[in-house]
Amino acid sequence: MEGLRTLLSLVGLVLVIAGAGFLLYVGFTVIKIIDTPEDIKIFSILFENITSDEKVIFGNAGMQDFNVYFSPRLQKIVYSVLGLMILALMTQLISTLLSAGVKIIRVANPPASKSANQRSDDSKRVL
Repeated sequence: MEGLRTLLSLVGLVLVIAGAGFLLYVGFTVIKIIDTPEDIKIFSILFENITSDEKVIFGNAGMQDFNVYFSPRLQKIVYSVLGLMILALMTQLISTLLSAGVKIIRVANPPASKSANQRSDDSKRVL
């Protein structure tokens, strides 16, 4: 039984450490996105391929054709928001890693149970 507790504690600790490391990496990436987004590979590739002649919406109304274009600045904003949304999903994953690790550690090391005298004293206290 003691070996299982040790194993569960180690698994929980690994999850907490992995979550904390991943959180530091995501925080560093967010700072780089805000400071210099061109230094991040995926953003630099996107920004290089942005052209002002890409149609966002196009079609025709009767005999009249229409085209709607995004400016390169607006495209950068849209891509940056999408990148930040992906980072938000990554932080949810980090949150799950951390909470799972903490729960596993708590299951592996339950708090010591109170003696019968302490339990009866606690039940007499109202507030």
